[in-house]
Amino acid sequence: MSINKRIIKYGLLVLIISSVSVLVVGAFAVKNLIEELDMGKLVASQEGSFSRISDLEAESLVNKNELLFYLSAADGESDPDKLILENSDNHLSIVKTDFQLPSLKRNNCRDVYCIQVYTDFNQIPSAIWKGLIGIEDVRFLEHSGFDFFGILRAFVKNVFTLSFKQGASTITQQLMKNTYFSNKKSIVRKIKEIVASAYIEGKFEKEKILEFYLNNIIWGSSNGIKIKGVYTAALYLFGKNLSTVSHYEMAIIISLLKGPYFYHPLNHTNRLRERADLVFKKLQEMNLIPDNSITTWNDKDWKTFEVTLREREGLGYINSLFKTMADESEAISDYEKFVFNNSSWTVINKLESLWGRNNVGIKAILRKGDSSHEWEYYSKFERKLSDGIDSEKHQVGSLLKPIVYKFLINNNVNWDQTVSTAPLTLKLKSGDWSPSEASRRIPKEVTVEQALLWSLNRPLIRLSEEVGFKKIEDYLVNYIEDLLIPLDQYPSQLLGSVELSLSEIFNIYEKFYKSECEIREANEEYNGPLWVLSNPNKNTLRNKHDKIMSNLSFFAKTGTTNKGLDNWFVFNDGFLRGVIWVGFEGARTIEDKKTFGSTTAYEIYRSFVTQRAKRYGDFDCEFFNRKIEGAP
Repeated sequence: MSINKRIIKYGLLVLIISSVSVLVVGAFAVKNLIEELDMGKLVASQEGSFSRISDLEAESLVNKNELLFYLSAADGESDPDKLILENSDNHLSIVKTDFQLPSLKRNNCRDVYCIQVYTDFNQIPSAIWKGLIGIEDVRFLEHSGFDFFGILRAFVKNVFTLSFKQGASTITQQLMKNTYFSNKKSIVRKIKEIVASAYIEGKFEKEKILEFYLNNIIWGSSNGIKIKGVYTAALYLFGKNLSTVSHYEMAIIISLLKGPYFYHPLNHTNRLRERADLVFKKLQEMNLIPDNSITTWNDKDWKTFEVTLREREGLGYINSLFKTMADESEAISDYEKFVFNNSSWTVINKLESLWGRNNVGIKAILRKGDSSHEWEYYSKFERKLSDGIDSEKHQVGSLLKPIVYKFLINNNVNWDQTVSTAPLTLKLKSGDWSPSEASRRIPKEVTVEQALLWSLNRPLIRLSEEVGFKKIEDYLVNYIEDLLIPLDQYPSQLLGSVELSLSEIFNIYEKFYKSECEIREANEEYNGPLWVLSNPNKNTLRNKHDKIMSNLSFFAKTGTTNKGLDNWFVFNDGFLRGVIWVGFEGARTIEDKKTFGSTTAYEIYRSFVTQRAKRYGDFDCEFFNRKIEGAP
């Protein structure tokens, strides 16, 4: 008997034995296996959209690309040109009229760091699911979960080639493998896969299985966020709603099913292009592309695709969308959250590129008008929010200076009186202490107002010593619970050596605002630090403002400590108030360099407030009573 005949003989024998084994093992395993199958992994959560709405206000500013991406994710108006006018002066766009944005869709993915927008079968373009059948499983509509003839054909080919690479997996089997089983090749796994596929085929219609498949396949990842399902794939690849993708874009989506990393659109663009052309041709042969004038992309199209995809990756839109979808707070709108996340991502990406580390953290608390709720934000999504906001403490830098100056001004210190900036030394029990200045280029004398506006250290210590450390101590304990006393032995606390949490700083300033406004209400001539620091063209940010910010009135105070590794910004513009912290989290060594500018946290605020589609207002004391639409 020839070798080939012997191989065929033994091969058929193995096939028969294997088939019997499948039936026997399957019969015993099917009950337990079916009980283990969690249908929720397939169906996911099919709850509707968020009930929260986002309003664009006429004559406000937006970033066109941000808005377009958000609209695609929200399944709403996809043409921002109907909503906005171009404004090339600052690369932003002007909102034409008041407009209510549709709610974001819900993230149905149960996995950590994953986006999935579950989409019903009738909302998936037919060319995608028909193309999937024609390319991946032509007998899908005929078999019952596994293709016996396909298995036989693959087995014979494996026997003759001695490669054992042909898997003969149907769409249903692929769904089962990707959802419930590992990629480890074994007879037991294959048996379970076949049994589970047969069960699913008996339980659901073919349309539902295709729906399950196209909603549960991973199309790659974006900055660590898994792209799950065809809806999110269209958003990730093209920045489009699934309903608006072109036929060639559908071919690209189908092509990636073969291997999202093997055909990675940025790492293996040429490889993906070759496969997309083949898939597109197949779609034409199947008459799924009605217009013969539609052609494949040319070199320019592919270059544009690559550049725009890389740009969206760099802007972190998927990451921002993921965090926005996960945020249930109603204190600010979803669109505002999305814009803030984008602003934070830009800063994090920039600093981590400079640092070569991924330890940059951003925290924030925002409150609108008279709302009793504040929005809390922590960029470290994997960590507990309350720990970052309420428990973890950071040195506050010069944030306390306005609080101290409030006491000084109300204790016979005048803004126009002069004070020396010369070096001074205090005799403490722990030794001599001499406060320093960040800059050497300051005049020998300054007014008290200048000392606050320029955030100088020595004038504040001189004034505090003159008024009396004990008096200031009695005043500050009402603001700072853990103040070290006696203050005359710990005067550096006035300059920021105090460690406070974000929520403590926020509450300190809420108390400060209220007290300042109560004094102003009783005396219209009162000009406390709240108003002195509300002119953006005079304070420490005067050289950092763009044309927009320099024309606004808002209270602002920065704080920088630890060689720039902690950076703060406190603000109140009459409509929105809060605090932002940017810093390096984790162990800090002497090798760490100052890579934060003194206005890093301010950059987040500036980007956010100029692009959140809300009109600007001038600062006043009405913020405690001001009703802000959409604020709880």
